[in-house]
Amino acid sequence: MIAEIERDMVALLATALPELKVEPFPDKPETYRLTHPHGAVLIGYSGSRMPDPFVLAGTEQRRRLEYQLVVKVRSLRDHTGAYAVLETIRTALSGQAIRGARFYPAREQFEDVSNGVWTYLAVYAADVPWVSQAQFPDDVAAALAAAKLTVMGGLDGDAPITVEK
Repeated sequence: MIAEIERDMVALLATALPELKVEPFPDKPETYRLTHPHGAVLIGYSGSRMPDPFVLAGTEQRRRLEYQLVVKVRSLRDHTGAYAVLETIRTALSGQAIRGARFYPAREQFEDVSNGVWTYLAVYAADVPWVSQAQFPDDVAAALAAAKLTVMGGLDGDAPITVEK
């Protein structure tokens, strides 16, 4: 899923930014050199964040996918400058569903200016469900299969609720 989202994001932004090079983040970023006359947008998965599980035995969680977009351009204010590129990216990705994940901007920030190249970082995120394929531990499976289950704190707040097979 990670690589497919990245590939779809590259295709989407290549269409939205035809005057720039849009490509996946290189395997060796330390050797990357900007050769395009206007600039480039490099896209890569930067990680996931997962809060505590919200289902018994930790089998279901929300997963926040995050993708970094590194914008490297040769100006700030013209039609291929950093400001316009960041606005175009925000318009193209915000609310866009890619492989079932609806993306939103998480942050943008200036990173560097060197040798006439302005570098900005934009992070886009999407919250998706994640369900573990793990089996329930034996004690949990046994409790779920029990013939009688009583839960305290019923509808009136004090009375127990009992469910029997």
